[in-house]
Amino acid sequence: MGDIVFVSAALYLANKPNWKSKVLRPGFSPIPSNELYNFEQTLKSNSQEPVSSTAVSKAPEKSASDMEDGSKLIDYKGPKYQELRLFLPISLTQQLHTLVIQNVPESATKTADFIQWLERATTKHFSTKAEGTKVEDLVENWSSIIASTLESTQDIFIRMYPLAEFAQVVLYWIQWFSKATESVTTVHIDENTARYVHDIAPPDYTPDVSEEELGSLRSQIADLKSTNSESSTENAAMVAYDVDMSTLSDLPKSSLNQLVKDIIEFRTRVLTMEKEKRMQEALEEGRRRRSQLKRVMEQIRKSKGSSVPATEPEEDEDEYEDEDGEDDWAIERRRLEKEKESAQQSYNALLSHLNGTVMPDLRARKQRLTLLKDYEAKLLRERAFSLKELLHLGNSDYYDHRREFKEEEELQDDADRRAHNEQPPQAPKDAPSQTSTSESRSPDTSALHSTPTHEPVAKEQKIKLALKRVFDTRAQEAESDSEAETDIPATAVSASMPAPTAGLPDLLPFQGSELAARIAELRQSRLVDELVNEYLGVYEDELVDYILDNIVEHASRAKLLVELQETFDDDSVRIVDAIWTKLLKH
Repeated sequence: MGDIVFVSAALYLANKPNWKSKVLRPGFSPIPSNELYNFEQTLKSNSQEPVSSTAVSKAPEKSASDMEDGSKLIDYKGPKYQELRLFLPISLTQQLHTLVIQNVPESATKTADFIQWLERATTKHFSTKAEGTKVEDLVENWSSIIASTLESTQDIFIRMYPLAEFAQVVLYWIQWFSKATESVTTVHIDENTARYVHDIAPPDYTPDVSEEELGSLRSQIADLKSTNSESSTENAAMVAYDVDMSTLSDLPKSSLNQLVKDIIEFRTRVLTMEKEKRMQEALEEGRRRRSQLKRVMEQIRKSKGSSVPATEPEEDEDEYEDEDGEDDWAIERRRLEKEKESAQQSYNALLSHLNGTVMPDLRARKQRLTLLKDYEAKLLRERAFSLKELLHLGNSDYYDHRREFKEEEELQDDADRRAHNEQPPQAPKDAPSQTSTSESRSPDTSALHSTPTHEPVAKEQKIKLALKRVFDTRAQEAESDSEAETDIPATAVSASMPAPTAGLPDLLPFQGSELAARIAELRQSRLVDELVNEYLGVYEDELVDYILDNIVEHASRAKLLVELQETFDDDSVRIVDAIWTKLLKH
């Protein structure tokens, strides 16, 4: 990279000291270092000659025939025009002072005149505010690019000098072009320039555009359009195309001018053919849309049962001679086939979504709904297995391992009761059968109940064995019998059930809301919790819920006694009597 130098022709012509660099910078072109002298001499010679952007002006000599005809090379773009590649901003100041006028009518011969008129009109408008501002000091350089060949419009890039009134000029131009052309031809600035204008613009400044200025701008734009519509093929061709003369340096100078003209004519002819082709395509597209709209209107009229109005003028079928009607039909047929294929693809996608997502989800929801409907029956069928699982969980090694902690808690509970003058839950005193039952027990059993804080291991094993025996029996019955539950014969109940306490009714005398209130009061008193914890030795909240649910469902002392007898054996009578006494107590 030591033999390469980066240079900028624009900075050299502007007499800037930093027109060359050893590193790549925006807008700089690389050349060999030994060509630096030739580069300077070329720029000096070009700067002394009249600037001309036509292809013929780049020829080293003019033909004798051209001199005889008296033709002269005219600079249509002016001295401030730069090619787009040289117009690229190379500093932040140039970027902030660059704007573009969009959708300006294309005119190869009068664009420079339009820029000069714009400078003069702007200077005249700001003459009272910007005293001493000259026309040459407003626009530094400008360039243009064709925006649409079909509509013959261009975008003009303008780089302005860093004036003190730059923000006012930009805001004035934006308002001026927007009002004059109804936002067709507009002034556009980038985000950085917009922020810069907003920062330096006076807060009380408002662009004031007079009707005279609006009319002048409209007339200038109309002049550009009329110039573009005129048949100025020769002048436009001379300016629109720029032939690279370096590729033609080996040709004789006598035939160089004619060759350049032939190249320009060929390019012009190709461009004209392309424009005509696009116009023909647009016209055919309009015809197809028109015919399609007519068919839609005919279908609407037929669906409503009305005929064509007599006042509607009949269109002349020969107005547009459709020479390629068969091609139009083929295009329409392909369009219909594409629509049909697209509809088929949409149908396949919807069908795949239905079979792959919707239907499986629907079947799963239906199965879940069926399970929810039979939820209570399922609970009854699996009740034995749930109780057996509860038994295993209640007799796990964890509870045996924490036995000392349980005993400490029970001792603490007794201490708390004595401190608050409370007694542990006991059976009602008016239950005579309770006394006989307790007396019929063995001395060991009564001793165990009299000292609940020092339970021996024998009672623990007895409770575990009794629960295991009951739950194993229930599991075998549930596996062999498909029915949820079977009624127990009255003889079996009377044989296995101890004699109930006299004075307590078998069925509760209340139901509905009153029963619910009594059950809620019983739950809050935690009587059932204390009874289960006392007689079972282990607190089981699920067993407490089961006892309360049985009372709500049956409200029968006998049925509750049967259910608890299988679990608590002879203690079931005391538990049921205590619960019934609590419920009947006002």
